[in-house]
Amino acid sequence: MCRVLGIELAQADAIAKSFGDYQIEEIDSMIAGDIPTPDNAKDAVRYVKQYSELFRYVRKLNGLPKSFGLHACGKIISVGELDDYLPSRYDANGIRFLEGDMHDVEDVGLVKVDVLGLRTLDQEFDTLEMSGEDRSFIRSKQSFNDKKVLDVFRNGDTVGIFQFSSPGMKKTLQKMDVRGIDDISIANALFRPGAMAYIDNFCKRRKGQEQFEYLHPDLEPILKNTYGIIVFQEQLIEIGRMAKIHNPDLLRKATGKKNPKLLNQVRPELEEKLKQHGWTDAQFEKLWTDMIEFSRYSFNKSHSSAYGILAYMTAKQKAYYPAEFFAGLCNSFLGDSAFVKDHAKEIMSDVYRHKVRVWPLDYQQDHRRCSVKDGGILFGIPLIKGMNAAVADTLWAMKDRKYAHFWQIVMEMQANGVTTAQIPNLIRLGFFSSWGSAKALLRVFDFCQQFAKGGEFSKTISKKKIENDQVLYSILEKHSESTNAKGVSLASFRKIDMPSVLSDVEGYCINNVRGDFSLKEKVATQVDLLGFVMGSGVQSDRPKLLVHEMYPVNRKSDNKQFAWSIVAQSIGSGKLERYTIRMALFKTNPIQVGQIIHCLKYEMYKQYYTITSYRILC
Repeated sequence: MCRVLGIELAQADAIAKSFGDYQIEEIDSMIAGDIPTPDNAKDAVRYVKQYSELFRYVRKLNGLPKSFGLHACGKIISVGELDDYLPSRYDANGIRFLEGDMHDVEDVGLVKVDVLGLRTLDQEFDTLEMSGEDRSFIRSKQSFNDKKVLDVFRNGDTVGIFQFSSPGMKKTLQKMDVRGIDDISIANALFRPGAMAYIDNFCKRRKGQEQFEYLHPDLEPILKNTYGIIVFQEQLIEIGRMAKIHNPDLLRKATGKKNPKLLNQVRPELEEKLKQHGWTDAQFEKLWTDMIEFSRYSFNKSHSSAYGILAYMTAKQKAYYPAEFFAGLCNSFLGDSAFVKDHAKEIMSDVYRHKVRVWPLDYQQDHRRCSVKDGGILFGIPLIKGMNAAVADTLWAMKDRKYAHFWQIVMEMQANGVTTAQIPNLIRLGFFSSWGSAKALLRVFDFCQQFAKGGEFSKTISKKKIENDQVLYSILEKHSESTNAKGVSLASFRKIDMPSVLSDVEGYCINNVRGDFSLKEKVATQVDLLGFVMGSGVQSDRPKLLVHEMYPVNRKSDNKQFAWSIVAQSIGSGKLERYTIRMALFKTNPIQVGQIIHCLKYEMYKQYYTITSYRILC
């Protein structure tokens, strides 16, 4: 509508952002004085008054469906004929569906259930199978007070834990001192937009560092577990039930939707019933204001508790079977092309932090998916950039076959559909390191491409094309005809014994191609194709650090930068850590993202590392 009315894009963006999570009906109620105006809604109120024509149209358009679609997992429970409630139709597959949205369904009294499919469930059962435990290990009915599991939450060690892996959530858990499943559920509900402002209050109150009083003694049994803070939607319902209003759930609906009609319907009844309990006008007004504010971000307790139980189960697997847990976590991303870019670095750094080994990549091992061997992880080929399950299946089928030469492996991979873009990357990642250096094997691959493209051997080779390569020329001369019956030199080699040519070429490459890719080149390949650096396991490589990110560190007193904070990964251990480098040292030897530095000396303060001496390797 801004575009139609000629309002500039930047201004339209500012208007849209000013609303945050508020609806136009809520802003109208604030303007009318029906509900208070929070500070974060004042800009929206100003814009609604300023752009009256715009919002005249907005009120008509807001809430209208922009498209028609079938809910992927919404199921309806009805005690009567569906058409008695809402019209229904059948889709092309014969599935019957109702012509209404979630609100329509609820308003006519039907029960709607959303059946969610979670990647975490795949992760849990994959981990369960690898660990050898039976299903009772992750049953939902068990004690939730295992110290080893709760320590996962207390320490913020929640990479890979459903709903609890974000940096902010980790800090919340560390502040909370989690003591059981209720705390996990509360943390899940508190860590929501708006409710985050009350996390510190909750933590201080439970530790006795912040005093608080209940608005009225009636609220103590309802808000005791959350220290006077309304966290769950069910607490709103309990307040209505305590007051004995006709429909307690209407209180949740009215406040949650900020529906003026519903608010006007429920407020008088709630006020009347609470005053019968001895509440004063001031107490009720304060409660009503708090309920309106808290309902903006209150969470469904049954939802939060279910998520909490699921999180506890995954944390239990992480605590007792870390290798299997991480293998299952990675497998849950199979088929997700964003794994390398968005997830690999964080997950695999946590793998190394837990001292779980990742075995070198080897075509004779099972890399069809992530699995555990002797306590270490065999990484799955389908998680590598540009690879897929077909490549993994091809290598698995080849693992026990005997090959006299590497070129035979190349030919077989090509014959089975592994592309000429995939084979060099497999070589660079070290899948065939038992045959020689990556540089030498890539030269062999190049010759296969030159003389055996598409799995077919070349029948003739022009002498002119290779006259500058004396070694290749002599090998071809040895294994083909180069003259005719009269002894006259031919323009091309013919009747070539190509297997012998490729075998001799391979032997020459492996014995004469000196050196291998540099450390920087190997690391760059791993970061590009895997998304992380595979720890070499070599002790001398541990202080070699790949710089991933850099942030300025400023003093609080004058906001002047005094250091750089870098996020770097150890080439030896694979661990991702945060380090600090003082400005005086940095100015004499500046660092850039992507460089590899050798940490010569460091100091440690609590959990922080300060590098005091280093040199740039590349």
